[in-house]
Amino acid sequence: MNKHIKIKLLLLVLSLAVFQSCQPDAPDTESTEEKATPLLPALEEEYDIVKNKWGYIDKRGSLVIPTKFDDARNFSENRAVVRIKGKWGVIDHTGKFVLEPTYKAIWSYSQGLARVQDFKYKFGFIDPNGTVVIPLQFHKASDFTEGLARIKTEKGYGFIDQSGHTVIPDHFEKTYNFKNGFARVKMQNKYGIIDQTGKEIIPVKYQKVYDLAGDFFRIKQNKQFGFADKNGEIIIPIHFQAAGDFHHGYAAASQNQKWGLINQKGSFQVSPLYDFLEYAGEGLWRFLKNDKFGCINENNEIIIAGKYDLLYNFADEKAPYQLDGLWGFLDTNGKELSPPQYGLAWNFREGLARVAFRQGIGYIDASSNVAIAPQYQDARDFSENLARVQEW
Repeated sequence: MNKHIKIKLLLLVLSLAVFQSCQPDAPDTESTEEKATPLLPALEEEYDIVKNKWGYIDKRGSLVIPTKFDDARNFSENRAVVRIKGKWGVIDHTGKFVLEPTYKAIWSYSQGLARVQDFKYKFGFIDPNGTVVIPLQFHKASDFTEGLARIKTEKGYGFIDQSGHTVIPDHFEKTYNFKNGFARVKMQNKYGIIDQTGKEIIPVKYQKVYDLAGDFFRIKQNKQFGFADKNGEIIIPIHFQAAGDFHHGYAAASQNQKWGLINQKGSFQVSPLYDFLEYAGEGLWRFLKNDKFGCINENNEIIIAGKYDLLYNFADEKAPYQLDGLWGFLDTNGKELSPPQYGLAWNFREGLARVAFRQGIGYIDASSNVAIAPQYQDARDFSENLARVQEW
């Protein structure tokens, strides 16, 4: 891949980071959890007391929970975690504290429990009432997924159930959250796959393995990619320069510095013609060619013309695009639903999308009408009919 294409893809990645939020959230996903502890302040006093506070609005734009928090997170399972000064607590949809600010860190609720960290750097879990149900005893922990949470002790990484019992011993160098019944594990700088009983499905011997997607595990070995099935059997040989996950029976793969689509037998359905190719949702594949983005289907029919400077994934059958420095939205047929007119644009969530105007961030509806006037320094997507906003 030449330097120019790498720069173009880097711009896409960086803009996606901006696209996800106006500023970084506290770590509440698997990919960022590993970096969470070092980034958390050592002392309570080291948290910022911000001038511009956070609160929550409804879909009419009414401020239903006052802007009084120094930081806040989206609602999840009828709870939101918020910070006042150096401590995090939990509120309900009315803004009432179900747990007064107490902890050094709290992550959003997942499967009925929330991960917390105290000022001694120990992790545990609380229930929706804020009661500790799994004692704070772990060096690290992740959210519960598929009934299990990964934890780290002085021995290593393992998994606990929602009673706090260790169900997969803590002897791994590193583990990742369960997804579709399987989890990635690492030992001696090699990766493999286990099931929920701890049984090894793919031997821990590869340079990299990825989560199950479309009934296949993507595998990297000696800087090349292939695929294994749910039984751990290599069914597509490891010989591609690069590859993405399977979606709807196809995966993007690269040979000779060009990308195409392969089928489940590993044969190219779409010949490698593109500078880059990846799944964009709604059965469409985003391509990069001649420094412009567009979308094809699995038959290599161009659905969205390759003319956009940036083009994001689809959600609710709409995607933000960038053209000549400004942002708009288009549908899965390539029809532009709005001209490029916004400073920034985010995906639709619960019927509304965030957009940036000169006056601040506001929200538009599916017809591109302004639903909530731009007036906020920062704002996030709606979740459970509420969105967190930061005043100027």
